[in-house]
Amino acid sequence: MKADRSEFKYLVANERDRLWGIVATSVGFQCVRAGEAYPPAGHPEGYRFNVSVGRVLDEYQLIYVVDGEGVFESGGRRYRLTPGMMFIIFPGHWHTFRPSPEMGWTVYWIGFKGHVIDSRLNNGFFNECMPVYDVGISSFAIDIFRNAMLTAAQAGPNYQQMLAGTVSLLTGIALNVSRTYSSNETEARDRIARAKVMMREGLSENLSAQEIAERLHVSYSWFRSAFRRQTGMAPSQYILELKLFRAMELLSDPAMTIKEIAYTLDFSSARYFSGFFRKRMGCSPQEYRNRMYKGVVE
Repeated sequence: MKADRSEFKYLVANERDRLWGIVATSVGFQCVRAGEAYPPAGHPEGYRFNVSVGRVLDEYQLIYVVDGEGVFESGGRRYRLTPGMMFIIFPGHWHTFRPSPEMGWTVYWIGFKGHVIDSRLNNGFFNECMPVYDVGISSFAIDIFRNAMLTAAQAGPNYQQMLAGTVSLLTGIALNVSRTYSSNETEARDRIARAKVMMREGLSENLSAQEIAERLHVSYSWFRSAFRRQTGMAPSQYILELKLFRAMELLSDPAMTIKEIAYTLDFSSARYFSGFFRKRMGCSPQEYRNRMYKGVVE
């Protein structure tokens, strides 16, 4: 359905779509001006609600505020929404939300369900007690929503699978970019981001995790703990992962020998590098190279 200041589509999915693990139920855009009644008419039964009474859905919804202000209530808490905030509605949870009567708002949303999303929730990627994410105003995220609306409108072959990718991308943005941290955690995240840059730029220097901590003016124990909390791995393991991917890039250049690659990445020897590579990739560096360039000899 289209109107001057709203565009939305409610979607159907077949059994094969559901086997994919994520199905989209709706996608849309809405602009509510200051003083206008909310919610506006036009939504099907089951989605209309009285903001003072609230509602419970059997699906997830991700809503992105790009202009104006509003409030969201769920789980006994009330959240003030400003531009750049995303919030997730969880199935089976009472909630209500509305724009500010004085300012109105502009939002994008996508509704979805499926066992893949349930699994991500059950494995702690989302927290029903922390449903609001401050990602800032992102033209990238807005483009993703607009493309999702176009995909839904065209309803071409396998469009549900394309929208499932949209759901994963948008929820990934919420998790990755969100600034819903305490001031201490925000500082930690900024330091870890700087550390990652140092690691990438210092691969050939054999920059150790201890040296990085010194450059960040923090203790190594704090750095190691914060880094693991932010990335899920130790700093030294992260550096090895960077070296592995850099090695794969360098192996695509037939002009570089295995020994030169090992030296570039500051491994102690070509033999040590080859052993590390084989352990991670299941083949030697030369075997990996030969798969890309048949007949190339070191």
